[in-house]
Formats: sequence, C-alpha cells, structure tokens
Amino acid sequence: MPNSQYLVFAFSSLALAACSSGGGGGDDMEAPPVVPPPSSDTFSLSMSAQSPNEAPSGARSGQSIAAIYENLPWSRTILAVDGNGERLVLTVADNGNGDAEAFSYDSESGLFSLREPQDFERPQDHNGDNTFELEMVASEWPGMPSIPFSVDIADREEIFENSPVVWLTGEAEFGGLGRNYVPLGDIDADGRPDLAIAAPGRHNVDDYTTLPPTGYHPSGDAYWVSGKALSENTLIELSNVSGPGIWHLAGTSQDLNLGYNMTVIGDLNGDEIDDFVISTDDSSLSVVSGAELDALMRVGGEGTIADLSSGTISLDGDAFDHVLDPRTFAPLGDLDGDELSELAFCANNYQGGTSVNLHVFVLSGAALQSALQSTESLAIGDAFASNQAAYSVYTGNHPNCGPLTAIGDVDDDTLMDIAIPMPGPEIDDAGVLVYGGAELLALMQEGGRYQPSPIERFFNGARNPYTHFTDSGIGGPEQHHMVTALGDVTGDGVDDFGFSWGRYISGADSAYIVKGSKGLLPANEASVNLRGLISNGQVIQLAATPDGITGNAARVEHIHALVAPEDGLHETLVFVGAGEASGQLFQSYTVAANELPDAGTSIVLLPIAGAGRLSIPRANGRQLSYVESVGDLNLDGYGDLAIGYGTFDSGIEDNGAVLLVSGREIVTARTRGDNFRPTQIAPVSN
Repeated sequence: MPNSQYLVFAFSSLALAACSSGGGGGDDMEAPPVVPPPSSDTFSLSMSAQSPNEAPSGARSGQSIAAIYENLPWSRTILAVDGNGERLVLTVADNGNGDAEAFSYDSESGLFSLREPQDFERPQDHNGDNTFELEMVASEWPGMPSIPFSVDIADREEIFENSPVVWLTGEAEFGGLGRNYVPLGDIDADGRPDLAIAAPGRHNVDDYTTLPPTGYHPSGDAYWVSGKALSENTLIELSNVSGPGIWHLAGTSQDLNLGYNMTVIGDLNGDEIDDFVISTDDSSLSVVSGAELDALMRVGGEGTIADLSSGTISLDGDAFDHVLDPRTFAPLGDLDGDELSELAFCANNYQGGTSVNLHVFVLSGAALQSALQSTESLAIGDAFASNQAAYSVYTGNHPNCGPLTAIGDVDDDTLMDIAIPMPGPEIDDAGVLVYGGAELLALMQEGGRYQPSPIERFFNGARNPYTHFTDSGIGGPEQHHMVTALGDVTGDGVDDFGFSWGRYISGADSAYIVKGSKGLLPANEASVNLRGLISNGQVIQLAATPDGITGNAARVEHIHALVAPEDGLHETLVFVGAGEASGQLFQSYTVAANELPDAGTSIVLLPIAGAGRLSIPRANGRQLSYVESVGDLNLDGYGDLAIGYGTFDSGIEDNGAVLLVSGREIVTARTRGDNFRPTQIAPVSN
C-alpha cells in the first residue's frame, strides 16, 4: 500500500511487535520498510498515512494508533495479510466496553472511521478519559486472541477556554463596528467556526433619513475572522490586525454601506464551501466565492471588492430609483427545488430624494449562481425578465423597510418565511409584515417589476402577498424595533418568532412570541390584530413588573434569543429588556422555553423567580446594542451570543466593539440567579 504505515502483530506472542512512528506529518511521514511476516502464525497490518486532522504522535497514549483533534472527522484505512500474503478479514470490537460504537469499519475496503466528531470536553468513551479502547479481531482465525489498540481524542484550544467573553474592538471612528455579523460555519475546516464582522460607515440608528452621521469612519469595512484567531485571543483589535486568520475587506468613501447587508447564501458553485453575498453600496449586490474568502482568511491581510473574482447584481437601470435598505439580506433556503438558496432583501423607492414605498425583493439562487460563475454584472431587470426575481410593493405608511428577518417556517409548509417590522406613528399601521415562503416563490416565478405587477392577482382584490400583524395597543413607536427568529421555542414542531418595539411612547407592553402554525398566515385575511391572538393562545405576551430597575421599569423594550444548537444541551433562552438601567446597561430578563405557557394565561410576567439576568450594553444613545444568537462557537452544546456595541452619542468615545459571549456562562449564571454583565469581563492575557 503506497504511503502506508505498518503494524506487525505476532499472534504467537500476542504482543505488538512493531509500530510505525508516524506522528506529526512532514518528513517523518515516510513509511518504514515492509516487515515480512516471520511465519504462518502471524499477520501484518498496514495503515494509511496520518490524517491532517490528527495531533502529532507525541499526543498519543499507550497503544494508540492516532490522536484525533476534537470536533473534526477522521478516517484511515487498515488492511491485513497473513504470513502467506493473503488478505485477512478483520473486525473491530471493544470487549464489551461500548467504545467500538463510535467507529465504523468496512472489512472489504479497510476504511476505519469516526462516526461523529468528538468533543474533548465531553468525552464519549466508556470511562471518560478520551481514549477509546478497542481490539482488532481476525475473523478467519477463530479462537485466536484479539489484538488491543486504542484511539485518542486530542484537545485543541477553543473560544471561551480562557474567558467567557471575547472582545473585538476598533479604534476611534469605528462606531459602526458590531452593526452586523454573520456566522460562517467552519469554512477553513479546522473544527472551529468562523465569523464575518462588519463596521459599516453608516450606522445612525440604521435609518437613511439621518445617514451618514458626520465625523464618522470614512468607509465601510468587513472582516473575516477565523475560529483559530477567536480561540487564541480574548481581545482582537480589528483596526490593527495583520497576518493569518483575519482578512480585512476594506471599503472606500463610496462604500459606506459595506457590511450592512451580508450573508452566507449556500454553495452556489459546487465546491462544498458556502458562498457569500455582500453589498458595498446601496445599488448592487456582490456574490463572492466562499473558497476564495477561505483562502484569503487563512493568509490574512487586506483587499477590496475589486480584488475578488465576484459577480454583481445591479439595481441600476431599474424603473424605480431603488436604494438598498440597511441590514435586509435574508437567505431563504431552496424555495424552487434547484438545490440553490434564494435571497430576500428590501429596497426603498426614492422619488425626489424622498422614500415613497418599500419594495420586498426575492432573487433566485440561479441568478446568484450565474453572477458568481460569470464574474460579471447582472442587471436586476434581466432577472425579472427571466423569472428569477420580482418584488412586492408595500403602499402603506412606512416607506422604509427596516430589518428584514428570515424567521423560519412559521406556517408549516416547509418553506422559509420572512418578517419586516413596521414602526408607527400610525397606530392602525404599526405591526409586522410576514411574507410566506410560498408567496415569495410565486412572486419570483411569475416575475415582474411594475405596480400592479409583479403578480397581477395580488393587486386585483384577491389578497396581498403578506399577512400584516398589527398591534392596536401601542401608540407612536419609533424606528428602533425587533423581529427575532426563535426556532421551535414552544415545542410543537413549528418555528416561532418574537416581535417587539425597541422604543415607544405609550406605557403598554409590546413584546410577543408568536406561535407558528398552519393557520398563522390566513389566505384571505391581510390584517391580524396581535393582541387578539393573545386570548386564543396563538401569541404569548411578555410583560415586565417593576423590580428595582430605574426608569420606566414596566416598559418592555426588546426581545432576543439565545437559540440552542441542534442536539444542544439547553433550551432556547429568550431575553426581554425592560425599562432603563443606571449607566449604559439594559437589564434583560430571561425566560426558558419550558417556562412559556402551553395552556391557560398567555401572558408571562417577568422576572421569573430565581432566574438570573443578562446586562446588555446600550449603543447609539438609548438604543439597544445589536444582539444575535450566533450558533455554537466552541461546539460545547450551548448556543453563544454576540453583542454589537456601537456608539454615536457626542461625549461618548466614538468606537465600537463586538462581545462574543459564552452561552454556557449565560445559562450557568441564570441558573445561579446571577446578573451576568459581559462588559465587566476584561480580556485576559493569552
């Protein structure tokens, strides 16, 4: 076997006669010479070369044939011949300890592989020492003793090992840092998830009426940060970084929006690495190869969008003067069955410098793929003409889109749905628009660009392409507002979503969990009163009671979630901020999924007795920081949280920060009844 390592076992002595040194890779990976079997009562094992996912040989213990880094897949090929050079059939066993269940072995091909990546901090072997104790059996020689061997799981430095909070900061003029960040998954395949983090040049409450603020960062910026860099540092100053692990996509004075709209869109070019969509300005979308971004992140350094072999989809030349709304990209998954993800986004229709209507776009994965593969500019009008894009015109009292959020499959039809919050001041118009995935698919497939198009039937009295959930109990909410994807927080098998006002004038509570169901988006009813759904249990209202918080303690101001990863160790936590705290912190109540009502009253009064809180720093004056669940960054079974802590008030240093916070620490503090303050945890020396 080429590039093989050789193990020779002598059955007569039942001992390991020779074992390759193997470890570490590089020059010492050359296979030793073949050791011929000395007699017919021996057999020799050949094992393929060391996997790149293995630690150096010095990490092995005892009779270990490999030390596999945690959180990574692994396989090697092991074959056997007898003393006459004939193939033997092997089986892998464990003498009853159960360790063999973690591996698979194909006796024909000899492929020996780990079924699932292992977590060093949560050992799965029978005695919890991260060493799987196994044995090799030659089935063709019944009665002959088995040969013992072992496989180790090797530790690797992960995020939050040295501190429950990792800080990413910028110098002065980085006030936009933290206004957006996107989990990338493990694009460099080292077992540690990576992040994209933005510092857009425009960030004054995310509202075009006041963008950009004067005296601010002169361009937008985005950073690809490796899980390795996050694991080895508790403080990363993004404005000063260089070297492997962090790549800086630099904008210009024309790229103030760079980083506002960016998202992972799935694998468009078939290389098994997810690709990326990002906008640098307010009139185009750039489609970038994930493999190219991976390569750049590994090397580190700086570049511009012009340095990338990206494709572009341009809104220029459209019938309307469309301007992309900040932070509106939402991947929809595969709506049309072609194994490519569609994209939803908002653009405002400006006439004479004033936004007139918001337009909700859906763009096919095929159009995104075409742009990436051609590395050319595709006009949105061409996508309309080929039924690969369309938009819906909302003609209500809200010309600005606001954050557009993918909220999961809330109507239980297997398609992704989206939601857009509608701030006041019109009380009968305040609420949230929910576009079902089926309507977005129909919109795209029929195409169109003019009102009453894209789809004539939506404007002839049959129905609107959205359900408008209104909130008749509030008056005059301002621009800051939240829609939050929760997953199936109520445990009925259907995705739910959260909805709240970030600021409002009346004293009424206005934070809700809307339960997903097949009847959630009625076919012939465009307007639904949220408060009316509380009485029938379709909506859970979250209401605060005064509990020593200064200011308007009974006013619920935001809702966020720490979403448990798939097969994670804890349920989703919902964070609900109430009123104002002293200084620059929100006091955020926490509610666990199992504390939500499934019968009786649909109102949850906060705080939950004995539960701890999470203090979230303010940003942009009174506004809440940008808070988002970012998946399981250290693969410990707990979802983790990111807090984008930007500022813009005069008198406050104009900088920004992103706080990555351990979900385990949040859950543990809640269980203890503590008030966890991430901003008080300073970076530690590495």
